[in-house]
Amino acid sequence: MQDLIQINGTYYNAAITSLKRSQNVTDSDNAGRTKAPAAEMIRDVIGTFVSYTATFEVGRAADGSEDAAAYDALVLALSQPVDYVPVVMPYGQGTLAFDAYVTKVEDELSLNLGAGKRRWGGLKVTFTPMRPQYRP
Repeated sequence: MQDLIQINGTYYNAAITSLKRSQNVTDSDNAGRTKAPAAEMIRDVIGTFVSYTATFEVGRAADGSEDAAAYDALVLALSQPVDYVPVVMPYGQGTLAFDAYVTKVEDELSLNLGAGKRRWGGLKVTFTPMRPQYRP
């Protein structure tokens, strides 16, 4: 599943073990409930934001060995102090391209192999859109 997510124009050789999306219909500050007894909701929808949370593991190189270098490159790319990264995500039977911001990149050390080699995994990151993908 390495070719499901494009980040900054690149598909990284990392195994995607989980991909979740959430679609949040968001209101402006003008939305809210009227006073009792009606307590009716007044909406001021600004749009729908589609976010993704992905979990990655080290992928396999063509020869079957672990591609730790590609995994490390992915962690580095996601950890850059930039406003956003352009991404292309699967959406239905097609794709959804958008600018996403990333605020937290986390993984864990699963094995210290010695000689400067370590196995990291469980890389989890949420891609949050900079602007709504769908507007009223």
